[in-house]
Amino acid sequence: MQNLLKITFGMLLFSILFISCEKEAIDEPKAAENFNSPDLTKNILEFVTIDANLNNEIEKGLKLNKNLKFDNNIMVQLQNCKTETEILNLFLISSISNEKYILSLLKQKVHYQNLFKKNNNIFYEKTITERQNLLDTVINEFIDKQTLNNNSNRLLSCASEYNTDIGRCNRDALIGSTAAIITAGAGILPGLGAAVLVMIANHNCKSDAMEDYNSCKN
Repeated sequence: MQNLLKITFGMLLFSILFISCEKEAIDEPKAAENFNSPDLTKNILEFVTIDANLNNEIEKGLKLNKNLKFDNNIMVQLQNCKTETEILNLFLISSISNEKYILSLLKQKVHYQNLFKKNNNIFYEKTITERQNLLDTVINEFIDKQTLNNNSNRLLSCASEYNTDIGRCNRDALIGSTAAIITAGAGILPGLGAAVLVMIANHNCKSDAMEDYNSCKN
């Protein structure tokens, strides 16, 4: 499964860098954080924490639906989207019945990405390599702490493997989200389309982890 996940998220990051959807106006939610502390690492951690929480809420929302269908055809259509309405229609085709709620969470992700870019000019004074290294460090520390907490009372090897897989899913989802803030310039802003790609990859990753867990138990 690990090789499959690497391929999936590799395609995801490639799509994020090149997807360009013209969207209808986004009603930005009120920010809980401004990411404007003098401490850049603190700002990144706040962004990562909020994005991780939104990823979890999106996954919970998706689980309320049965027989979700995220096939290659949906992925191709997504990259040709022009409006939020087209994204909502793709959600319905994919059997997402709470499509407006899911879209509202995705719009929050885009809002926080733009807010981070707006308030962290010092981040963009660094080289792209330096930015990526800083993001990777914060994400890895965040996931390591999260995984440690999840595994503190584990007893079964199946549960251990499952928690490790979920940790990888969470890490890769954050990598997908932070790819949107690596570059500040116009032209490669990910927007809703790329946020949906992160959502689909994260959902598929966690579904595979659960499938492996159930197989392990049996």
